[in-house]
Amino acid sequence: MDVLDVQSTKNKILSFGTMLTNAINIVGFIGPLLVMGITLYQLWQFPVYMFVYICFLIVNTGINHGLKLWIRQRRPLDGKSILGEVYTGVHKYGMPSAHAQSIMYSVTYLYSTTNNIHLLVTGLCIVGVTIYQRWAYNRHTIFQLIVGMLIGSIIAYMANWTADYWINE
Repeated sequence: MDVLDVQSTKNKILSFGTMLTNAINIVGFIGPLLVMGITLYQLWQFPVYMFVYICFLIVNTGINHGLKLWIRQRRPLDGKSILGEVYTGVHKYGMPSAHAQSIMYSVTYLYSTTNNIHLLVTGLCIVGVTIYQRWAYNRHTIFQLIVGMLIGSIIAYMANWTADYWINE
């Protein structure tokens, strides 16, 4: 094997690594939408749980926007863009992370309604990729991500309690 073959193989491996990293980062960026789709698919046969999920999804988004406007903590400087996104208006603020809040809302609600460990593990893997992508691209601080995850989980438990109360009443 000559030097050119070794260099060519090295370049192919590096190119594949870059492509894989980019794919993982895109999954992280769209993670909340991906988990929302999984949640809606899983809840399709449970109309009350799906209705409450959608209602509280809207509430969750409103709470996130309200907290961003109230806290007004900026995103970290020099954030990288994955799809050319520009954050304006309420989205220029990073506290709490909307990605972290919405993905944890969906994962927590889905698990609390189904108790399906496979869905939980799948969701938590996507959560991990999403949280890492938001941090690695310098779009949020660790604290902004943690706060978003906590708020999303709390709202999910409130939504699940509401659905259970509605069903049992």
